[in-house]
Amino acid sequence: MFSLNENLIHKYADKQSFARGKDYFSTGEIFEPFRHENLLGGFCTGSQFVSYKVEVMLDEEDIRKATCTCPRGGFCKHIVALLLTYLHEPEKFYNLEELRYKLIHTEKDELIKLIMDMVKKDNSILGKVDRQISLSVSSGAEVENIHRQIQRSMCTRSFEDVVEAGYDFVYKAKERSNQEDWVSAGIIYAEVLNSISTVYDDELWQLDDYGELAALSSDCVKGLNNCLVNYSDDKTRRKDWLEALLEAGLLDIEHGGIGLAEDSFKVILEHALDDEWDDIEQRIKSVIPEEDRWSRECLVGILAEWYSNLGQEKEAASIIHEMGTTEQIAFQLVREKQFNRAIQIAREQLAEKPGIITRFADYLVAFGASSYAVNLLRDIMDAEQGRVYGSYIEWMAKYYLKKSELQEALNWQWKLFELWPGKNNYVLLQEIGTKLDNWEKLRLEAIEFLERKEKIAELLEIALYECNWSRALELLPRVKSIGWTDYRLKVAWAIENDRPKDAIELYKEIVKSCINWRNRGSYRQAAAHLSKVRKLYKRLGEIEEWEKYIAHLKNEYARLPALQDELRKATL
Repeated sequence: MFSLNENLIHKYADKQSFARGKDYFSTGEIFEPFRHENLLGGFCTGSQFVSYKVEVMLDEEDIRKATCTCPRGGFCKHIVALLLTYLHEPEKFYNLEELRYKLIHTEKDELIKLIMDMVKKDNSILGKVDRQISLSVSSGAEVENIHRQIQRSMCTRSFEDVVEAGYDFVYKAKERSNQEDWVSAGIIYAEVLNSISTVYDDELWQLDDYGELAALSSDCVKGLNNCLVNYSDDKTRRKDWLEALLEAGLLDIEHGGIGLAEDSFKVILEHALDDEWDDIEQRIKSVIPEEDRWSRECLVGILAEWYSNLGQEKEAASIIHEMGTTEQIAFQLVREKQFNRAIQIAREQLAEKPGIITRFADYLVAFGASSYAVNLLRDIMDAEQGRVYGSYIEWMAKYYLKKSELQEALNWQWKLFELWPGKNNYVLLQEIGTKLDNWEKLRLEAIEFLERKEKIAELLEIALYECNWSRALELLPRVKSIGWTDYRLKVAWAIENDRPKDAIELYKEIVKSCINWRNRGSYRQAAAHLSKVRKLYKRLGEIEEWEKYIAHLKNEYARLPALQDELRKATL
């Protein structure tokens, strides 16, 4: 293994994750760490009294892969803590080669007794042991016997056990794929996917907050894709695999597109043969709903895409006209350049759906019917008689800006700014005004408009955008926090570099607010802000002021043990 160092870890972790990971390392939150060749693993205590499994794969020059079971994802603080523990305390890591050596030199009967004793002491591992034995078979014929094992493991256990069992099976399927045993791999992937589809429809989808089963099913889809690419000899096998993909895809659409078995229909459309498609098409047609517009659009779109991919555009159009939603028919008429009919449908049936109308207008432009698009939006806005859809105004502003008709673009953008005042539309005003060489005048008008409307939060956002720190600090006392937005924090972040003393005072105010919430989470936030304060004092060379401040704070809240504990964890 190459020489691991903190700079390399810092390269992958963001600033906050590295800092928190360092705290976790210093307080010894990593437990049961191990090393096997270039793999590091272990558990890390989480912030919500939950432990997370962490694994990092290293190679000769870099960190190749890092995973953690925490909900954050990415290169998290738990991964940082594991790597720092290995870097500074490698002796804590158990080398699995030592275990392997011991197992090799243990008699078979002793190993059996050892495993039996482990199962008796902790019956939660029974399923895992049984799975590994069932999956030790190698031939395609034998692997069919795992059907009952998968069904039992994934349909009768807790959510956590279902996820664990699923990943055990998928891991074995990947091993079979690496050995080019496509039959065995495909059977496992299909069985797991079918099992997920069975349990997901009942109750487990309500527990899948972090999308673990959805991710597992997506792994199965990718695996079946590889099997279909590499194996075509057995029609029965292929049919089973395609059916598993089909049912999982239909379930995903039924639940509103939750990401379950993502890309399953993409795989089907790419690999299904003509004779295989006939059954798939009939199955899709049998579940097309009358009332659920979104599901109907998805399913009809899949049918049309099949024929379109074959170059059979007439058949694709026929399906849309026969079974499609109003929107699909309108868009199809645009493709057929029947603009007047398409516009009529849009005016009569889609005018109350601004999201669809603006997308429809884009489609008209793409097919060379820009004047139809502009006239459609103007007519709808005129017919609204006072009710304004900002998305239509926004579309017009962007349309004329793209055509470089700047004065017309400015007229529409100003209307949009009046309707939706804020930094984003202010920036677009600036872009157009600068091109027209009248931004200074336009800027004064925009600021006066916001002052007149008492849009203080918007004025503050603009002051921060323009790096006008004095103006931002002047506006801050006048702004009201909205929901969880604390504008003091926004200003403090922005002015840290240029006005550190002002930032310190704001952070101190925020710390007080956090402490007054009187709960563990808010104390943790207070500690994070205090770390910022300490850093700013150090930068100013006023470490004595920091020490006086933190000592006073600890004394003031000496009767809050949870706060004191969070301060200790943050090394404050």
